[in-house]
Amino acid sequence: MYPSAGGNQRDAGLWGGQEINRSGVVPLILVFLIYWCAPAGNNKGSAWTEETEGITLENRHREAIYSSHRRFIVVSSDRQKCLCVPILTYGRRATTKRGINVQAHAVAHLSNAPAPALLRGEEVLSKGCIVIVPKDSLVRLHKTSRIDFSTVCTIEHNQKVKEVGGVADHSMEKLINLFNEQNLSSRE
Repeated sequence: MYPSAGGNQRDAGLWGGQEINRSGVVPLILVFLIYWCAPAGNNKGSAWTEETEGITLENRHREAIYSSHRRFIVVSSDRQKCLCVPILTYGRRATTKRGINVQAHAVAHLSNAPAPALLRGEEVLSKGCIVIVPKDSLVRLHKTSRIDFSTVCTIEHNQKVKEVGGVADHSMEKLINLFNEQNLSSRE
């Protein structure tokens, strides 16, 4: 866990110490990058592998922990935390990775690039495509990036993040509807 942005100078190198927001108001369109740790899969192409090279460490219980940068989209927020869905590449295999719920995913792509084609052998995604507007021209998104609506993660507002963009206006309603359809309708 990171100290708050007001922490010591040693932490300033990680994206300049940005936090989600101290005011408790987080725009739902926010797309951000965060340093993320999770149980490591049993192979290098696990769900936790992303565009940037991560590292696998062993904790004191001799369990493998994989850490790397991960992108998220905020879908709900309150004063202390926000609920987010991850943008994953599954080791650049998109939804061809075995064992995932293919129909819980949508393609994620940047507004300044054409929508990527599905990979050979990848099923058509019924959720379609969500367009992300990059914060600047340096932001990249791999063509195998998929939004996993079945995985909801809680991110506290004091975590260091780097804003990378936002959901395009014309995709915002679709994003919220897909999230609600995946996560709320199954509870009724």
